[in-house]
Amino acid sequence: MAKRLINACAVLLILLMQLQGLWGSTQTVNAADNAVTIVDDESARVTVTPTVVDDRIDWQIDFDRHDPADHTTRAIRIRVAQAENGTGTVVRRDGDLEQSKTDADDEWYHEDEYSKDAQGKLVVSTDLDATQLVVWVQLDGQDMGGTVTKDLLQETAADPHTVTLPVAVQDQVAEAKETAAAKESPDVTTTTDVSAPELTETDGDAAVVPADEDADAEEPVTADADAKEPETDTMDADTNEATAKVDPPGNAVLEATNLRLLANASADLKVDVTSQTNNYDIKVKSSTATSGGYGSQTAMETNRYREYATAGSTAVIFRNRTGAGNVNLTLEYDYVGTVMDSHGQIVDIGAYVKIDNITNHNGDWNSNRVYAFDFSHNFYSGLVLANVRSFDWEVTFFVKGDKNTRVEFGSYGDLLNQAQLTFTSLNPGEFVNPLSGGTAEPEFDSHHVSHRQFYANTRVGVTKGNFENEYQNTSTGAKETMGYTSHTWGEWTPASYTNPDKEWEDWSGAATFAKGAVALSITGSTFKFKRGTYGASTNAWLALSSGSREL
Repeated sequence: MAKRLINACAVLLILLMQLQGLWGSTQTVNAADNAVTIVDDESARVTVTPTVVDDRIDWQIDFDRHDPADHTTRAIRIRVAQAENGTGTVVRRDGDLEQSKTDADDEWYHEDEYSKDAQGKLVVSTDLDATQLVVWVQLDGQDMGGTVTKDLLQETAADPHTVTLPVAVQDQVAEAKETAAAKESPDVTTTTDVSAPELTETDGDAAVVPADEDADAEEPVTADADAKEPETDTMDADTNEATAKVDPPGNAVLEATNLRLLANASADLKVDVTSQTNNYDIKVKSSTATSGGYGSQTAMETNRYREYATAGSTAVIFRNRTGAGNVNLTLEYDYVGTVMDSHGQIVDIGAYVKIDNITNHNGDWNSNRVYAFDFSHNFYSGLVLANVRSFDWEVTFFVKGDKNTRVEFGSYGDLLNQAQLTFTSLNPGEFVNPLSGGTAEPEFDSHHVSHRQFYANTRVGVTKGNFENEYQNTSTGAKETMGYTSHTWGEWTPASYTNPDKEWEDWSGAATFAKGAVALSITGSTFKFKRGTYGASTNAWLALSSGSREL
């Protein structure tokens, strides 16, 4: 009996040892501090610890590189993303590893020198919606003669390591989101500037409705009672809260070499309206407002647009077009993303935006009087237009919490300027055109995007796949503006995306989303563009991004 018991214990011990071998490449979670071990062998130990900080998740990657004991020196490098395909915004915050200052295509963070052993860290951040971080780890060796051997780590150590948020951190994320939502409702201030009225301007554009449901790339036309404008201008003018005006950034300068607009950056937005008649209303929607479309004026007044990132939005709705060409909108977003300064440090930034030179069209909400702008409190998510043909849009970035300091993009020392501003979701007729400021030659996919002359009667996007015929048939009337627009179709759902040659996926994060985008490298501090739509669909969503068009 005792012998059988000993044999059974021996078998159990062997099984446990075999299972330990099978589990040797899995992550070890330290419940006390949420640290996850992703590499632990004779060459190095690497852990990842996620922490919620305000409106983001910081991921601290600690490394302990061991002495190889073979007379060589080594250096560690680390690469990060939100997915194994390398996508997802991840921003460096701090640490001992840096990206290459000379090779813009190198996505790895490197040690600055080879040594026998070393300890250090890399801190990166993601938005609160991120559920994981993917980390690649590699070691390079250098012998006494200076010869470098790359990729010393092999097999599972060299594979991508997916670190999922521990349950405790998921709870912290939920609390942070609730806190952010609670702060949304009072985050907008508005001002009123009342001057003498001008004569009413009219616009004789005829509305063009898409020929079928599939042709509506932005919003279906809604003809219910909600879609109608108010018949009189009797809305209470006191709905505008008078506060101090939005002033431009000061003259102090932060030198910067990169720009990252973040999908998790929710701003305290200030809106300053200068109108010759007090003919507008401000509608503030929190991040908990119903996510939906803007098929009517009522919908824009109450909903948060369905394509916006999780944040509130503010609608400015003009009850008639009197003096529209003289209306000025000034906006201040206190937080929009980050820049890398000339010392390689990450700095949070806000944005100052001016909108003027507004022109109108008819067709949205069955109205030839009302027009509107809706601004997401997440700058990255952009804005939605109703009955707006075109407008001038000027942006200057400034240091968050220090509006006296504007951001000046350029190359400084051995840091190359990599700052780019990208205009996304340019469905047929929706356009952008550089006006002033330091912008380089636009980057775009010529199979999907082209530079067009728009005319007074231009209407495109009525029927999918018919852009060229529509463009040629409606290129009449006075020349108005040039603009970059997509001549292929942006599909809103995966099920509808069936022809990559003539379509692209029109939602943020999709593999072909960048096909309908234009990126411009920027140098300087203030940049001005003409934006708008000659598309036939109801409303227009104009979004923003940063970095290369392919990101």
